[in-house]
Amino acid sequence: MFMSIRIVFSFLVLLFSQFCTASLFPMVTSVKIDPSNTEYIQLIITSQLMDIGPLGDILVKDYYTGGGGGNNGNFGIVTKTKDKSATTIYAYGSKENMLAGIDENMTISEAGLYAWNHGLSNNSIIKMISTLTHQRFSALCVGFGFGPIPGVVSFETAVNYPANGCLQAPPPYEYCEFGIPQITQDHKNVLTTAKTSQVISGMAINCTAEIGVRLIIGQDTLQLAPGVISKLVFNKNGTDYPGGRIFNLKSGANVMNIKSTLSIAPDADAGSYEASTIIYIEYP
Repeated sequence: MFMSIRIVFSFLVLLFSQFCTASLFPMVTSVKIDPSNTEYIQLIITSQLMDIGPLGDILVKDYYTGGGGGNNGNFGIVTKTKDKSATTIYAYGSKENMLAGIDENMTISEAGLYAWNHGLSNNSIIKMISTLTHQRFSALCVGFGFGPIPGVVSFETAVNYPANGCLQAPPPYEYCEFGIPQITQDHKNVLTTAKTSQVISGMAINCTAEIGVRLIIGQDTLQLAPGVISKLVFNKNGTDYPGGRIFNLKSGANVMNIKSTLSIAPDADAGSYEASTIIYIEYP
């Protein structure tokens, strides 16, 4: 499951204000397995537009690695077996249902919004889809990704998932989810003479069973402005942990802290800044 985190701060002396436009991108925010089916996997999913920060400004041509097809690529929601570099990829169980027409000069955010608003060929609009059927009784992750055009090159090549957004499917009855979809860490007013600032926020994680999960930060280092960097880590019982660590969570409500530490250069301009990233849960 995904959660968005937004870092906000402003210098006390405001010389100007800089406002960041959101880099929205469709993300699968939760995946559950319907345990009633015994012959195939029925994935129950939710998805929404989320701000993925500076990653959304990257051009598709700098990110998309599929070959052939001129300036167009495919984009869709896919399920995948084995690991993230595996070669077996499904889009609604059919290669042809990927959305064609993604131009290489689009940004990742523009391509994602195009797909979100136009939907997939012969399917409902992406944001309305709540279930996927996987023909094999095994699936590791589900996500929105870029892939090659079917028939031009082999579709069974690696699909790229912006923001590492291929969300793993948990066991049918065992999963965790965030209590709220977004938190804001506000550093408030910071003196121009300050060199650093810290904010710690608690995030609720609710689990159906005692389970070990890997908590991952999409981008743990964010540049809010020239000379202003935010470093994100998890914090538990006063100890800092980088993203990617496995935490053993109990059944029911859990609280994990996320800490933002600002590093401020002496020549940083005063202003109001913000940046965003995502946090998600993997099942090791």
